Amino acid sequence: MDQTRTRWIDRQVWRRQRRGVCREFSKSLGAETATIEGTETRLLVIPHDGPRVRGWHPLGGNWFYEIYASAVDRLGIDHVGYVDIPLGVGPEHWIALVLDEIRTQGATHVIFQMERDPDKSDSWNWDAFVTLLRKSGNVTPVAVHYDLHFGWIQEKLRRLHRLHPELVSVGLADPPSPAIAKDPWSVGPVTMPVSRATMDRFAEIRDSATRQDAISFLGALYDDRVPLLNQIKQQQLELLVNPHHETESLDYLGSRTNQPNYENYLRGLASTDFTINFARSSSGDSVQYKTRVIETALLGTFLITDDTEWAPKLFSEDLVVCVDSFSDIPRALEGFRAKGAIEERRKRLAMEGEKLATEHFWNETDRSLRASYRRGHLLPL
Repeated sequence: MDQTRTRWIDRQVWRRQRRGVCREFSKSLGAETATIEGTETRLLVIPHDGPRVRGWHPLGGNWFYEIYASAVDRLGIDHVGYVDIPLGVGPEHWIALVLDEIRTQGATHVIFQMERDPDKSDSWNWDAFVTLLRKSGNVTPVAVHYDLHFGWIQEKLRRLHRLHPELVSVGLADPPSPAIAKDPWSVGPVTMPVSRATMDRFAEIRDSATRQDAISFLGALYDDRVPLLNQIKQQQLELLVNPHHETESLDYLGSRTNQPNYENYLRGLASTDFTINFARSSSGDSVQYKTRVIETALLGTFLITDDTEWAPKLFSEDLVVCVDSFSDIPRALEGFRAKGAIEERRKRLAMEGEKLATEHFWNETDRSLRASYRRGHLLPL
């Protein structure tokens, strides 16, 4: 089944159902928006996986912790808050809680992941939330998305933009789709932000690493990846597959079983001079800007990637190994090594990575907000 597309009839049925759901929420929670009125810029983070989930700390692998903590680094603790949503609550409960926090904290902006409800894998009610938010007229929503290649994610994001014309969407992997929303209301792909505390931990791993002159691959062994990895091995290149695992994984199930924690994953990335990034989307053939790119940069590990679209624009040309085909790796590595000064380039890679992790996400979001504000809509961060 092609998950990048949706049928017209399915979309019509879904839209009708969602209109009914939003009407019910407006009846039950509409009064909650009456007293929302932020003045001084204040950002409220609605975590995808919040403080009650493991990883809400530096180097925890929780990217909404990083959004929150990096916002504090940028704006100061007095201008950033988050919502602690209990596990297992229904949409009416968490939406009411968020609206109450917006009012209590005087938020002018909220940021959330739009693919699913907080802490839920099978529920989606962000349209009800932004409908209520628009009634207040004083709060700007920023919707983060991870993978815009799936047809239903596109449909949901399109609906959010229609319901709240001032909503800004930020893509972590994909560029904006003109069919959904145009610049400046949609930006991407952007680098996942990393907090100062987590970057310090990255630096500790980078500086203490004992590296092998080899290539690593860390990730899921999808059926289409295994032949590519075997092809690389046949080119007389030393390839370590998931070196952070205690036992060798030979297939997808093995690669997803008993996975080490985030820190051990990073130590695996830092254990070799080079690591492979497959940039193709799991839902199609398009290139995505993946989080692995910034992780490897912060660790000083050189990336070998078929991402010839985004990575070369963000890093200096001599810091990334870009290939059109993975059969080109021997030639590309020969050219990369011939430039010399590997350790000096490793330091520059980490420096460029830190700059991207600190500035790219928030600068692009801020650019979008300011551009929209000039049109008379939004209060910029």
